[in-house]
Amino acid sequence: MKKIITICAVALVVGVSAQEKKMDRKNASIDRMEIFENLNLTEQQKTEIRALFESEKAEYKNKREKSSFTAKEQKVKTDRKKREFSEAEKAEFKAKRDAKFKERDAKIQSILTAEQYKEFLAEREKRQAEKQLRKKSSDFKRSK
Repeated sequence: MKKIITICAVALVVGVSAQEKKMDRKNASIDRMEIFENLNLTEQQKTEIRALFESEKAEYKNKREKSSFTAKEQKVKTDRKKREFSEAEKAEFKAKRDAKFKERDAKIQSILTAEQYKEFLAEREKRQAEKQLRKKSSDFKRSK
């Protein structure tokens, strides 16, 4: 009986530990601050950048709360997700996303010094290149 319980316990522990860990989205703002670590920011700059991220987070949360749907509305929304978007709609979405990105970038530029901003852009380019490399390698693994 003890052997069976021990075997079950070992199997349970192995099974649980083998599960892939999910990324903790609660610490996303901490991850976003990571790019600024090597820029030698003053405390005021850190505070302003954190405030910028927190205001964006609150804005997105407001959007999500405003878009609460009933079950019927949710079905319509899901049906809309399944449909293909026209090139004009895609261009509109991209323009909105790019405008928001430029707005955030301008705010960051106003907070950082010219040298810090230059280093920030270099770090962001480096991270984007690494992200593309990871994406290509994961696409390659999937195609096998």
